[in-house]
Parts: sequence; structure tokens; C-alpha cells
Amino acid sequence: MKSAIYAVVIIVMIGSCLVAITANNNALETQQSLDQERYSKITAEENLQKVQQKLKALEYQLSDSEEKLSEAQNKIESIQSIVSETRDMKEQLENVTSLKESLEKRVNELQSQLQPQVITEDKPMMQQ
Repeated sequence: MKSAIYAVVIIVMIGSCLVAITANNNALETQQSLDQERYSKITAEENLQKVQQKLKALEYQLSDSEEKLSEAQNKIESIQSIVSETRDMKEQLENVTSLKESLEKRVNELQSQLQPQVITEDKPMMQQ
């Protein structure tokens, strides 16, 4: 009977050792899984921070580009305004030049008409 008790005790001890080893293996696997999950979480957070930094840099670049675009549009509008004013001034200059030529022509015509009258008026005065 003692040997049966010893056999049972040995079987229980071996069973307990097997249970302890299995539990230890399960605990190690759980710890490794937890460590892997923590590592993945840290890596994901680092990647998120990098992406956020890149996003901020891109937002700044976008803002800067929009500002430059706005300045360029303002300059284009200013240039277009100057071009329009220049066209208007050119038209006015052409009109003034045309009017000047017309007036000079009219003055010449009037002078030519007055010159014969002046000569005829001068002749009687000379005879007196």
C-alpha cells in the first residue's frame, strides 16, 4: 500500500510539474504577446507622431503656397489694370494726335485764307 501511495504521490507530483510547466509556458506566451502588442502600440504612436509632423509641415507649405498664390494674383490684377490704363492712354493719345493734326491742318487752311486778304489789304495802304 505504501508503494501505491508513493506511486500516487509520484504521479501527482509529475502531474503538478506538468501543470506548472504548462502554466509557465502559457505565461511566457502571454507575456511575449503582451510585449509584442506594447511594441506595436509604441511603433504605431511613433508613426502617428511622424505623420502628424509631416501633416503640419504640409499644412504650413500649403498656407505659404496659398499666400504666394494670392500675392501673384494681386500682382496679375495690378498688371492687368496697368495694361488696361495703358491702352486707354494710348487711345487718348491717338485721339489727341488726330485732333492736333486736324487742328494744324485747319490752322494752315485759315492762314492760307488770311494771307491773300492781308496782302490785298496791305496794297491799298501802301498806295495811300
